[in-house]
Amino acid sequence: MTGKSHDRTRSTWKGVETRDFKDVSVASIDANIRQRLEWQGRKVDLPAGRYDTVLPSGSVADLFTYMMWVSAARDAFEGQSVFSKKGGGTRVGEKLSNVGFQFFSDPDYKQLPASNFVSSAVSSPFSSVFDNGQPIKRVDWFKDGVLQALIQTRASAALTKLDFTPIGENAILSVDGGAGTLEDLVKKVENGLLLTTFWYIRMVDPNSLLLTGLTRDGVYHVKGGEVVGATNNFRWNDSPVSALNRILHAGATEWTQPREWAGDMSNMATPPLVIKDFNMSTVSPGS
Repeated sequence: MTGKSHDRTRSTWKGVETRDFKDVSVASIDANIRQRLEWQGRKVDLPAGRYDTVLPSGSVADLFTYMMWVSAARDAFEGQSVFSKKGGGTRVGEKLSNVGFQFFSDPDYKQLPASNFVSSAVSSPFSSVFDNGQPIKRVDWFKDGVLQALIQTRASAALTKLDFTPIGENAILSVDGGAGTLEDLVKKVENGLLLTTFWYIRMVDPNSLLLTGLTRDGVYHVKGGEVVGATNNFRWNDSPVSALNRILHAGATEWTQPREWAGDMSNMATPPLVIKDFNMSTVSPGS
């Protein structure tokens, strides 16, 4: 839902996932939008730089969806991705996060039902028509911050000598000890930013998974655990793999809606996160 001020100078957005709208509170969405429009009545100009940044669960989903899209084991084995090991092989078994980071797919995850067998119309580094009908079970991509698996076909599994771990239709991310809401995380930030959404996310460097994109729908300055006003939009440059090692705080995992990739990956549950030193590389002109 998009909300605008009466004079049409301010706008923001709120999205939620649902199957039948029985669990959607329009009043709650409306209150959230009104609060953000009120914040936008106070303007604070901030320069580009690195900020402790509160990411809503939807923005977290947008970042880590891209990480999944470059997680093909064959690409990593051939030295073509952020998960390639220097000197050859993959980074499976390497600790990449500073927290108890869990990331998995599970066809039996109650809130996000998914197919339990491979069904592929075309072959790619992520799937093979020759694997059709093979069972899909729970796969822990990350466990306790350690990379456990990459997306495999049976052919790539034979090549890499790792387990056959086909891509699933859902993705669940959690952080040990994560609790509370987005609003609870804001209270933990002394000086930083609260984002609404990301947009125009693109790859810059596959070797580090450096991404670039824009903020959208409202960026807010947080000081002393409170939102003190709205600030300008930014172009950002950062890597979800690098961000894994800069998690300051995490909320509770929730079924969420990505903004950029809503049409590609809606079967996802993530927590809101606070990322240390998120790189806002330039102020976005005209914002």
